[in-house]
Order: sequence, then C-alpha cells, then structure tokens
Amino acid sequence: QENSAQVRQPESLLQPIPASQPVFRAIGSMQQGLLQGSIDLDEPGSLSHHLAQASGVSISQLPPQELESAEMVENLFSNIVEHQRILDDLKSEMRKLEVPILRVLLQDPKLFSVDYHPARQMVNYVSLLADRDSVNIQANRSAIVDSIRLVLEAPQEDNAVFDTALGKLDKLV
Repeated sequence: QENSAQVRQPESLLQPIPASQPVFRAIGSMQQGLLQGSIDLDEPGSLSHHLAQASGVSISQLPPQELESAEMVENLFSNIVEHQRILDDLKSEMRKLEVPILRVLLQDPKLFSVDYHPARQMVNYVSLLADRDSVNIQANRSAIVDSIRLVLEAPQEDNAVFDTALGKLDKLV
C-alpha cells in the first residue's frame, strides 16, 4: 500500500539520463551563461526556455523527461524564493542553482525521494542562510554567492561539489 504523503514523481522521471546525452551539453552551456551573467532565471518558465534554447529546439520539442524535470525544479525554486523570506537580492542568486539541480535530477531521479541528498541539502542550507530576518545575513551573503559559484564552476560529472559547498555552508547554519 502506497503512503499517500509520499511525493510521487511522474513515471517518465524514473530512469537516469546517460551523461552522453545532449541535454548535459545544454546544461553546461547554461551554467556558463549564468556565470557570465547572460542568463536570467527570474521569469516564470525561463528554465525550460533556456534549456530548449541551449538544446537548439523549441520547448515543445524537449523530451518529456527533460521538460517535466525542468518544470519540477523551477516550481521548487519558485516556492522557495516567492513564499519564504529570502532576501530580495539573493533570490536571483538562489535561482542559479536551478540548473545544477536539474542536472542532478536528470542523472539521479531519486533526488527528491531519498532521505538525504547533498544537492537538496545545499538548497536547504542556502534557503536558511538567505532568510531576510537572519541576524548574520550580511556575513552570509558572500558565503551563499561563493557556494553557488563553486557549484556552477564545477565539472558536470562532479556531484561531490555539493558536499564541498555544504562543508563551507555548514559552519554558518
């Protein structure tokens, strides 16, 4: 019997996408664009839009798993930045994590269903540290921005970068 409180992912999200697939080149290009400031993820639907653009297709031509995953990640971040007390100028910084989180989700569809995952924990830590009511928000700001940059600069196959970023943030949480 299924636990009704458990989040069910669409069936198409159950298989990891092989690292050789073109979507990962597109994600790498998007990460570079975020580092260079040429990509902005603040508008609704922008993650799917930029993924399609970097893939050289229209949104309707994205494979269902890629589109559903992008929508899931974007919805997660929308809920975090719009409904929590994230400092306004850190909302855009937080949204930059959408791209590496999408990559991890495509590589590991169990990202949101396992008890612990370093990528998910990093999002949690950044959310806590970016709270507008935090007494240490000014001190936290550079650590937040630096940890996000660290993840964006890491090679795509290096998911250990989330552990490294967590180590830096853990001291502040």
